[in-house]
Amino acid sequence: MTLRRAWAVTSPASFSLPAWLGEGAARIGRDDITGLVDRRGFGMALTAAEALVAQHAWPGYAVLALDLDRFKAVNDRLGHAAGDLLLRAAASRIARGLRGGDLAARIGGDEFAVLLASPVTDEVAGAVASRLIDMLGHPFMLGGRTALIGASAGIARSDAAEQHGAALLRRADLALVQAKAEGRARWRAFDAGMQSRVAAHRTLENDLRDAVVRGELRLRYRPWHDAAGTLRGQEALLGWERPGHGLLQPADFLPLAEEAGLAGPIGAWMLATACRDAMRWSDTSLTLTVRVTQAQLLGSALVADATRALHASGLPPERLEIGVAEAALMRDADLALPQLRALREGRVRVALCDFGAGHGSLRLLRAFPFSRTTIDSGLAQALAGDPAGKALLHALTLMGGVQATD
Repeated sequence: MTLRRAWAVTSPASFSLPAWLGEGAARIGRDDITGLVDRRGFGMALTAAEALVAQHAWPGYAVLALDLDRFKAVNDRLGHAAGDLLLRAAASRIARGLRGGDLAARIGGDEFAVLLASPVTDEVAGAVASRLIDMLGHPFMLGGRTALIGASAGIARSDAAEQHGAALLRRADLALVQAKAEGRARWRAFDAGMQSRVAAHRTLENDLRDAVVRGELRLRYRPWHDAAGTLRGQEALLGWERPGHGLLQPADFLPLAEEAGLAGPIGAWMLATACRDAMRWSDTSLTLTVRVTQAQLLGSALVADATRALHASGLPPERLEIGVAEAALMRDADLALPQLRALREGRVRVALCDFGAGHGSLRLLRAFPFSRTTIDSGLAQALAGDPAGKALLHALTLMGGVQATD
């Protein structure tokens, strides 16, 4: 049965894309892992939606592009079998979060797409995107292990100038790139200025890929002191001397590095370079602190990278301290803590940084023997403002090397 014939025998007023695809199941591909429609089937559904709009049976429709955040870290750490379980569980949540006439598809890797059937408004599309992001932000149980991933989404609605499904999917992808550039776990709708912003984003990514090879990354060192004011170590701070843009701070490019899969190589370079630098310090009692990114923490190469850096430089492991931001550790402590334990077993110190900056958890202080814990400066100032807060701050400082951020 041809597409035109399939549309002609279906009442537009009660047209359901999932039902239409069910009738043509023999010619519609299904994803082997999730059971959702595959990329080819989604393309056919877009063609059907175009036909409905052309026949004035629908006033319009929308396409939602959705990516799972941090899926690669879980897949690398727990293996492909766990990754497949996660994809199936995510697909189930996506399907539950849609309206009756909408259609979800897995179009590759951790990429999903949704056809939002008419009637759809900006408010409806945003509500669906928000619901899916919320549902995918809750923990997943994978064979007794907990995984936290999250999702980002981009939306593109058909209009008088553009009704073609493939073009709308490209627009939704551009909006998705923008959402990720702004920090993930959010959605963005396509707008006319997005093309140029995404082009600039991709240029930044390409430049960052060459930064290590070109020697554009820089390290400087900030001293840190213990509670008594004694100098105990120096923390390596990363910067990028981007040609034509000056020195960029980590907040300007590390989120992009995480998204593009570059955080691991950059982190490995940072460890190797900092360890070599520390070997040249005149005071050999000082500790070198290197903060790791979330991608490193939830990946599988952190221990190997640290071990390789120590061996290549000759730095004693007792002088290296790995700094872990509380917010990054809270994303998936079950994945991160085994790596931190392996580092401690190798005599490397592990510091919990910025405790209290987000949703602080005293459980972390009990779950792992951190060599040092720095309290977020905002929290420290807030606690110091009243007697009860001062008492809590004093109690925290007694919990094994806890101190306010310099």
